[in-house]
Amino acid sequence: MKLDERHLIQLAAVVQTGSVTEGAELIGMTQPAVSRTLSTLEKRLGEPLFFKGQRPLQPTP
Repeated sequence: MKLDERHLIQLAAVVQTGSVTEGAELIGMTQPAVSRTLSTLEKRLGEPLFFKGQRPLQPTP
């Protein structure tokens, strides 16, 4: 499976900030665009990227 470098940059921004909104702002994108990327990555990997319902967002192992 090939992962796009831009998607990994978006994922890293969310992990760094603990928030999709703040991660998107950090890299100059909109929150909906980053949310779509995260959803795409989760579908490709077949695993959740973050624990649901926790703030700040906590990445899964």
